[in-house]
Amino acid sequence: MAESREVLKKYEKTPVWIVEDHNDALYYIYRAIGSHHLPLRGVTLVHLDSHPDLLIPWKMPADTVFNREELFNALSIENWILPAAYAGHVDCVVWVKPPWAEQIQQQTVSFYIGKHKTSGTIRVSSTESYFLSEALYAPEGQLENRRLITLHVLTLSGDSATEHTATEPEKKRGEKDLSSVETLSGANTSATEHTTTESETKRRKKDLSCVETTCDAEHTTTEPELEMRKKDLPGVKTLSGANSRATEHTTTESETKRRKNNLSSDETTCDAKKHDGTAIHDHIDNTQGANTQNCYKHTHDIAQWKHEHCSECVPEEFKVANRSIMVQILESVRKSSAMILDIDLDFFSTQNPFQDLFTDEQFNMIHKLYSFSRPSGTDEQALLAYTEGRQQLLEQLEGICADLHNGTAIKDIQCDSTRKELLTTLVNSMRETFDEDSIDFELIHLAGCTCDDTELPHHVSTQEEITGLMVAMETMMSYLPTPTLVTVARSSDDDYCPKSQVENIQENVLKCLQTLYGDIHVQLAYLEQE
Repeated sequence: MAESREVLKKYEKTPVWIVEDHNDALYYIYRAIGSHHLPLRGVTLVHLDSHPDLLIPWKMPADTVFNREELFNALSIENWILPAAYAGHVDCVVWVKPPWAEQIQQQTVSFYIGKHKTSGTIRVSSTESYFLSEALYAPEGQLENRRLITLHVLTLSGDSATEHTATEPEKKRGEKDLSSVETLSGANTSATEHTTTESETKRRKKDLSCVETTCDAEHTTTEPELEMRKKDLPGVKTLSGANSRATEHTTTESETKRRKNNLSSDETTCDAKKHDGTAIHDHIDNTQGANTQNCYKHTHDIAQWKHEHCSECVPEEFKVANRSIMVQILESVRKSSAMILDIDLDFFSTQNPFQDLFTDEQFNMIHKLYSFSRPSGTDEQALLAYTEGRQQLLEQLEGICADLHNGTAIKDIQCDSTRKELLTTLVNSMRETFDEDSIDFELIHLAGCTCDDTELPHHVSTQEEITGLMVAMETMMSYLPTPTLVTVARSSDDDYCPKSQVENIQENVLKCLQTLYGDIHVQLAYLEQE
């Protein structure tokens, strides 16, 4: 992570971009690169989320990363980070996860990302099950234009969260009401974690739009929901651009031109008024470690932070699951040219949106169809053989679901007898549950792609747990420099963050950011994407 020599601009206030779908955050990161607020290379991304989001669009040509519009149209919420790493912008990712997220275990690891010499797609040399289950593995020797990526995985927990003796995915699927909060009402909770399509419950192609901004302080909207949200978040003004991310929207030529211009120069936006400064800690016990005084003083200049602070200085009062990883994170940030803070609100409370779509019996059948178990051998040839077989299986099942969607009878489906029997039983069960015309075979495939050796996290947090994680997040970030920008994803439209909790979580996250970084510039981009 070599230091960047380019002269960077500095924001007057730390910008906080709030989007709905997480992949939309990349647009604002690229815009900051284009406006020279972020360096072209050497960026560390600190990513708080219940999901890694570290997959790669399976069939996307590697060179797509050099065409921004094509790239944005190819991404979804589970696969937006590593394409930016292959493009050279990000070379260190810090996945900060809550205790109930188990897709990748705590560790610091480095691996190569590159263009596969045969397929021309992006692949990684990591042998983590997270990547193997998606057939994304390729040995280093088969990758060209490869880059070394450092990944830190750290579990962060509040005092209440650390009391769990088992993670939520290990508990009985019916035990969903952890508090008085409103939860999903479906019967199915046994979905296993896909390490891949966390976002694909949305059966639509996502198109990142050009977001026009303005300095018009009188900008208003007739949307009652917008007025209510403005009231809940005093002093925060919204963007006034048109959104082109609705389902089935085709980006117009003028929108494309505007968006390309936005990527090359930072647009002027309305200054958000300063929040009332009330810290979230007004309603939490300070003995939890909130807003602790320590040797770290925030500065907008990462170079000054590097000069003033020791990477090995992690105070004992900071309750982190693995202190050595935290030290390694600090050292990575020290070597970086810039840092981005990225927060998914489902970090604090998350649902498995597949759990309400199928009965337990139906999902068990889907799991058998898409079953994944790590290959027994660890040598390169064994991993390659597994990867090839896994890719063929996923392609076959994708084709079968497409054929069924197009009206092909099950008896005419070409597959082995065991899978055909499972398919017949599954479809008959679905017909008893749904109308014939409402069976979504594409959704069955997306649900099947979540089946591997860990479970998709489902943990609807109590207010106490949310508060504990807020405190832990603020404490952790107090040891790091002020990020160049902050991106926040709500993840509520696709039901990963509970709709009944998302507004409260968002408000408290903003209070934490205000406490950490002072005068922030909050921009509610998601309201313009509705």
